[in-house]
Amino acid sequence: MLPDRLNLLHKLRKHTPSNTTNSLCTACASIPVRSLFLADEVSRPTIANGNKINIPHDYLDDVLYRATSKTCQLCRLVCHAIHTSLKIVRGMPPPSPSEPLELSDYFDTNTRLRCHLQQVLGGWLHEESRWRKDNRGKKRSYDYKATRIGITLQPDTEKIPATTKTREEGIIALIQLISSDASKIDSIPLFHGRIVDEAVDINRIRSWLKACKEKHTECEDATKNWADVLPPPQNLRVIDTLESRILKLEEGSGYLALSYVWGQNQEFKLLKSNVEEWSVPGNLPHPLPKTIHDAIELTKMLGERYLWVDSLCIVQDDDDIKQDQIGQMDRVYGSASFTIVAADGNTAEAGLPGLTPRQRMQMVEVIQGLTLAVVLPTLLDTLSFSFWNSRGWTYQERLLSRKAVYFTGHQIYWQCNRDTWCEDVYAEKHSRMQSMQSYSSFGPQRLDFNPHPHLYIPHSSFSLYTNLIDDYTARNFSDESDALNAFTGISNVLRHQPGTWGFVAGLPVCNFDDAIVWLPKGPIERCRQFPSWSWAGWTGSGVTMRPRVGDSLVEEWFVVCDPTVKADEEQRIRLPPTKPTFWTLQPTPHSEQLGLLQAYNDADVLSRFPSFRPESTTKRALTNAKGLEFWVSSCIFHFTGEENLRPLWGETERPFYSRVYVYDSKGKAAGTALLPKSMAMETAVQGLRIRCEFIALSRADVQAEKYADGNVFDRDIKKALNVLMIERGEVVGTMCRVTVGMIHEDAWNAEGPKREYIKLV
Repeated sequence: MLPDRLNLLHKLRKHTPSNTTNSLCTACASIPVRSLFLADEVSRPTIANGNKINIPHDYLDDVLYRATSKTCQLCRLVCHAIHTSLKIVRGMPPPSPSEPLELSDYFDTNTRLRCHLQQVLGGWLHEESRWRKDNRGKKRSYDYKATRIGITLQPDTEKIPATTKTREEGIIALIQLISSDASKIDSIPLFHGRIVDEAVDINRIRSWLKACKEKHTECEDATKNWADVLPPPQNLRVIDTLESRILKLEEGSGYLALSYVWGQNQEFKLLKSNVEEWSVPGNLPHPLPKTIHDAIELTKMLGERYLWVDSLCIVQDDDDIKQDQIGQMDRVYGSASFTIVAADGNTAEAGLPGLTPRQRMQMVEVIQGLTLAVVLPTLLDTLSFSFWNSRGWTYQERLLSRKAVYFTGHQIYWQCNRDTWCEDVYAEKHSRMQSMQSYSSFGPQRLDFNPHPHLYIPHSSFSLYTNLIDDYTARNFSDESDALNAFTGISNVLRHQPGTWGFVAGLPVCNFDDAIVWLPKGPIERCRQFPSWSWAGWTGSGVTMRPRVGDSLVEEWFVVCDPTVKADEEQRIRLPPTKPTFWTLQPTPHSEQLGLLQAYNDADVLSRFPSFRPESTTKRALTNAKGLEFWVSSCIFHFTGEENLRPLWGETERPFYSRVYVYDSKGKAAGTALLPKSMAMETAVQGLRIRCEFIALSRADVQAEKYADGNVFDRDIKKALNVLMIERGEVVGTMCRVTVGMIHEDAWNAEGPKREYIKLV
């Protein structure tokens, strides 16, 4: 029956009349739409399904039939809301109101789905809290609330557990009341919807800037914390939008920054040959790429004068100037008044949607006298399908911007330290009190300084670093050699966190033992511009960091810039011990209030290792390190491709990798290594016995049966060794990382390990 209905829908789309009626179908006419927006209903304990109104509607295919035939306005809204949510859950941009919904693209059409309308919370304010007794005599909090209509889908069978539902069946589609009609339900506009026009309202951006500047103490504090740690950028060129030229920014002058995607060809670049010409008033090249042109116009409309754009403000063919500017990206974006983010399109010609007319993606209908609209995607959802958000360079630009205006294909967003606002939700609260919103106040992560720089939170800096690396290494570059450069701004900020001490080829000095045993998240390939022991030396699906390892088996690490030549003592940089064995830990007045926080004497470490002071001149040498020298024990084992099915590194599923047993000379499973699944399968099928060499770096607390034969080897959890599988390089004494593994200490010692001084490249 359902396939016949779908065929009829296709015919209706070809012969749909252009005029629409202001009618509702029988199913929709019986729905009390007004009650779904009455916030008091949320607090009534007698409402079915907990504290929410839950109204069974009609089958989705019937709703879609009426929406396609344009016989019911509410059915059109419901279908478009569902279509929007389906697109978002699949990481796709929202559909236009005219784009048809094809059920077969998302669902098994042999199962009918029924729509349920619920009352869901759209936003609330804690500052409006009033406590009073309810009809049972109990005190309850009656905060200000705004609600929305939430649409869920339920299969027309016995209720399926939530764990077995598909992503598409688990969606919650949203419809909101337009704020201009809030008075019709005795409410105020706050947290209700707004109609998004084809052109951006510049006054709205101005109001966001003003509200943030005058009312957000959190933003003031964040700006002050930033300025206290990092000075403004030096020798910064900017575009003078009034005089149409490039000039060096005077100290104390404000500016905006642009974050955008270059695309394959960037025709206009600042070069040594045109820097003088473009410094003359009126001599900016014309026509500029559309995104840059629009950003210049926006800067002028907002009453600002200076704009920083990387391609026009960094001399691209002067390596010294370029590296100097790349090295201060944290200052460039962090010191900007705010960043203009061109999050739509994949080239510099995409422009800023809304400055020129954009396609309307919002569906609006009047239902039972109330103006309703489908809720547009949140900023987080929008960035999930944005090409801009997939690029390596834009990651630090997003994290380092104190404030930002995001231009997308369907609406603009504002993000600061306190709030995220958007065009389609009225959420600006001119108050210093904190407001809360369910669906629109959350934006992407930003990177801030530790508000307690004198305190040490155990492992917190490394936890932050691992989260950043998880995201960053999954991003794409047009030039893979940019992998470390595009992380420089982030590493500069992290370098100022307590207990970090800088980075060596992208790995944190303080947690070097932990970071060097990183794991791939999917297929990766060697990138020869960087060392094999760094995540930067591999491209593909990205890497993840393991929890903290145990005691280090490497007494001293030495960093060298050119491992192919013999380095003297002055050319080698010794890393500080990576475990706090000599840190001076002292309780602080804040210890009891802040739980695990302790002060430590960072100066004690840096006095012994001056190369790791933030202002050290060896910073670039550490960043561009090519080799590591250290004493280590190496040992020979072999593998046959037999798989270890026990989860070892916390992964639930690694479809591209296999955990294969590593065998000793007696054929006993002595450990486990992580290998590409194709390589493991080929080895097993052909019955091969592959010889492999490992070096032992640290200990791990793991039960023996998880990585080795627990019936043969001691089950002491302290006997797991973190190892790297290596291959010998062409230069004598050099080795390259192949993969990670774990081997039992008793098996290691039994195989006669050899201690040697190596260069890991």
